[in-house]
Order: sequence, then C-alpha cells, then structure tokens
Amino acid sequence: MLALMKTAAGPGHPEGADVYLECSGSAAAVRMGFELTRRRGQFTQIGLPGQPLTLDFSLIAYKELVVRGSLGQRWSAWRRALFLLESGQVKVRTLITHQLPLAEWERAFEMFERREGLKIMLRP
Repeated sequence: MLALMKTAAGPGHPEGADVYLECSGSAAAVRMGFELTRRRGQFTQIGLPGQPLTLDFSLIAYKELVVRGSLGQRWSAWRRALFLLESGQVKVRTLITHQLPLAEWERAFEMFERREGLKIMLRP
C-alpha cells in the first residue's frame, strides 16, 4: 500500500489521483482511496465491503471530494448469467485452467501473479 501511495503522489501526480475507483470492498483500500485522491478529485466505490466501516469524513470535506457509488451488476444480469449456466450455453469447466487443493493456496496465488492461469480453483 505504501508503494502505491508513493506512486500516486509521485512525479507527474504530486497532488494525488484525479480519480480513484475502489473495486475490492476492502476497508483499508477505501481509506487509502480517500487519502490518495487529490483535492477536488473523484472517489467511486464499486466493491461492497460486506459490513459497515468507519471513515474520516473530514478528508471528504477538506479535500472537497466528489464521492460516488456504483453497482457493477443488476439483477437482470444475474438472471441472464444463471440462465446461460443452467442451459449449458456457457461451459464453465473450460474456464477453470487449474484445480489445486486448498492447502496449496500459496502456490495458486503465485501462479495467479505470474498469470499462469485463467481461473485457478481451490478445492477444500
């Protein structure tokens, strides 16, 4: 996170990011986004945290941030996706390139970071 903060506020971006899109839902990433976004910049929350989180609203006020929320899907999209899966029109098995036991999660993450698979599934 520190490296990202240094990059966002580094050469060419001394005041921070113009736009910050938070997609993970991580409370730490949300807080970091408010810190990294420049004065009068835009912060958009896309990922859902899954639980309430505490924010320092003084950053929003002092930096005059534009804060937006966005939902990446609609119920109609979920219905369509489920229909495509149930009808066999989407072959999900072909998307899974690797299956590993859960105990090998570190190997799976390393493979992901090296971009060695499309979907790596961990089995319990």
